[in-house]
Amino acid sequence: MDVKIVLRHQNSSKASQAEEFPATNNAAVLIGRDAECNVRYDETRDDLVSHKHARIVVEKVDPLEISLNDLGSSNGTFVNKHRIYSPTRLTPGDVIQFGAGGPEIQFDLNPRPILAKATRLAETPVSMPTREAILPVAAAMPPYQPVPPGPPAQFVPPPPPMGAAPVAYGSTTVGKATVERMITQTKKEGRTQMVVVALVLLAVIGGVAAYFLTRPKPPAVVVNPVNSNPNSGKLNSAQIASASTPSVVYIEVSWSLLDVNGSRPLYQVYLTNSQPDPKNKKQTIPIAQGAGNSLPLFLQLNGKVEPVLSTDDGGGQYIPIGEEGSGSGFIVSSDGFILTNRHVGEGWNTSYEGWGVHGDKAGILLVPSGNNLQFQAISAGSFPSWVPAQAKLVIEGKISAANLHVIQDSIGFPNQVQGRNNVLNVTLADNRIRIPATVARSSDSVDVSMLKIELPTALTKVDLNDNYNTIQPGARVVVMGYPGVSPQIVQVVGSKDAFAPGTVEDTVPDPTVSDGNVGRVVRNGANNSTSDAILSTMGDYYQLAINTTGEGNSGGPVFDEDGKVIGIFTAMKSQGSTTVTFAVPIRYGMELMGVTPVK
Repeated sequence: MDVKIVLRHQNSSKASQAEEFPATNNAAVLIGRDAECNVRYDETRDDLVSHKHARIVVEKVDPLEISLNDLGSSNGTFVNKHRIYSPTRLTPGDVIQFGAGGPEIQFDLNPRPILAKATRLAETPVSMPTREAILPVAAAMPPYQPVPPGPPAQFVPPPPPMGAAPVAYGSTTVGKATVERMITQTKKEGRTQMVVVALVLLAVIGGVAAYFLTRPKPPAVVVNPVNSNPNSGKLNSAQIASASTPSVVYIEVSWSLLDVNGSRPLYQVYLTNSQPDPKNKKQTIPIAQGAGNSLPLFLQLNGKVEPVLSTDDGGGQYIPIGEEGSGSGFIVSSDGFILTNRHVGEGWNTSYEGWGVHGDKAGILLVPSGNNLQFQAISAGSFPSWVPAQAKLVIEGKISAANLHVIQDSIGFPNQVQGRNNVLNVTLADNRIRIPATVARSSDSVDVSMLKIELPTALTKVDLNDNYNTIQPGARVVVMGYPGVSPQIVQVVGSKDAFAPGTVEDTVPDPTVSDGNVGRVVRNGANNSTSDAILSTMGDYYQLAINTTGEGNSGGPVFDEDGKVIGIFTAMKSQGSTTVTFAVPIRYGMELMGVTPVK
């Protein structure tokens, strides 16, 4: 059957209409208000659309590859609310918008091909918490793998002091009035770019419904299996996987940052990348060459670089602070308590990666200088290692220097800036039903959270083993979870509700099993048994000789040879082609459970 491109109009003068075009080799669909366009918008009613705005091109037929090109439009082209600047691959379900706030169409194919779900991969050698595996929207902007760049040999790269000298992009000193004019210009151009972080529907694979409904259940995937001696009494990987799979859960999460004074969402302020040309005051030049039309704004405060947030959305130009993705966890009580990482359960309490997700190549730094402000361009590598819950600078309402204030937090009182999970769903292995979860408790010092789900039946829980004081390097361990690089299984089910006909599509989690050993035991200070005051740059971790897990495996269980959980998979460090991974000792999870107090 010949494949056709299907464009479903969501709004505008063509709302509720659908147009189809053959997906033949080198076929092109021109979109705009010009008479030559294949998809033609109304000349007066759809005035955000340029005369020749964008073009959809069939790059290849086997396998099918279709891209979207912006043709130098006045108001920009957006895919899933993110502006594109180069040819962008389209997948079924993508929403294309012509100008911020302009007409939207949904891209589809008939019939839909079988697609593998995209995920983030690390682009540079970095040290980082193992981030949640980002859903397709994040992978597309660019490919969440937007890890904050840092020195390759340091696990936690601190931001360098800013403002000591102008950066390579150049700098200038201006008065407050000039900064206000720059802000005003940004507001006037607010409609030129809208970047909104939103949940994206999971990939629909219609043609595989019958297969997934009738297929025999595949065995759990075991990576690098190591079989124990059958006479030793220890369990091998397959035995651990068979016993523990019902307890290993898949977690989907989306969170946003709020100013609790009115529960208003907080946005990262973006300014227009332009400044007066010193040679010609009637013209402007970029602050950062080749870094985009709009850049995130930072302010140097007490020697630190802090992002400037606002309770206003800047006419759609500012970007809401938040992230979305998936992680792993494991059931620790039959009544539905689950342990996972804090950066899965409460993402606002760990380092932010949104600037990398949005593809920001540079930013604007405001540095106080007497009665004036100096603004400089800073590279993405100089963005701060920033925890959203520790935000310091918020603009109340409309942006102006007078409205900018520093948040003062007091011990014993709630912070003004807090995070909120918009989505927190748990799915049991080999099941497609999402179960809403809540955060029961989170550690204030370790990357551990405890979630709670409510079901009327008893759940299968894991056994725990706090071997913190006896574990040795070389001990064999097994890690289970849902790494983002693992292919997704999607089940399509026909609706049996007469009042809601159609189909329902969801991923069916199938855990991956990775076998390895403890490469090193990393101790921290007071918990050492030695008399010396030894401090780890990370804290208490088990370093693992396992590199087949990664993003999406965050929060998964680490088992010993007896099939008991001794740790929580949490982080990875890459340098060149070498990757090591880390787990939090289970005693910190047991502390949240009230089982083992940690001093």
